[in-house]
Amino acid sequence: MTDTVMRLRDLLESEREALLSGDLRTVGRLGAEKLDLVEGLETAPAGDGTLREIAELSARNQSLIAAALDGTRSVVRRLGQLKDVQSQLTTYDANGRKAQVLTASVRSDRKA
Repeated sequence: MTDTVMRLRDLLESEREALLSGDLRTVGRLGAEKLDLVEGLETAPAGDGTLREIAELSARNQSLIAAALDGTRSVVRRLGQLKDVQSQLTTYDANGRKAQVLTASVRSDRKA
């Protein structure tokens, strides 16, 4: 196994640990190095089993990245909903139709 392959395996393990711990800064920092190592695989001799292992590690990390993105999107969506709740009140009129009433801006920040 070549040095490039071993370094890529180690990097993918580090990336996995960073993803599991929520350390997205480290994930971002590892991206450029990972790209360099993947490009280095083109010239490094590696067997099919080694390439299959690298592909499996990459797929595993890709699933974790997708889950992290889904979580981030959920937070952004929820924050948007909370902002809407602060600026308007949804109610129903006498005919059962939705009606929105704008409310005064209220700060929800509280100091401990």
